[in-house]
Amino acid sequence: MELEDEFVMSMPAQKIRPVREQYEKMTDSLYKKRLQQRLKPQKEVLMEKKLAKFRRYREQQEKNVQLQKREMELQEKEIKEQKRRAELNKLQRNAGFMDCLLYTSPSPRDSCASRMPSSACKKKKKKK
Repeated sequence: MELEDEFVMSMPAQKIRPVREQYEKMTDSLYKKRLQQRLKPQKEVLMEKKLAKFRRYREQQEKNVQLQKREMELQEKEIKEQKRRAELNKLQRNAGFMDCLLYTSPSPRDSCASRMPSSACKKKKKKK
């Protein structure tokens, strides 16, 4: 221990300059930078939280629009199908009526058709 004491005593005492102010300025600027770096993402996080409501609302609206489009498409298909059925029914009714007309209409060659009374047909035949 005596050696250590002699060594400490033999060194001249150095004066430490007052750098406390410079150190405090450096630490303040460092802390401010770190704080800004941490606060910026925190601001972004808060903004994301606030915007999340709007995003969810937009997504919900987009889903609603898609559902409405699907419903409209289904309604249009149903309307087309109803029109098609109506046309088929009309054609079937007309086809049945046309069959009936084919059997009851007079032929162009026969002047004595079902429209003329039977006595008129006989008179024409007698004139010939």
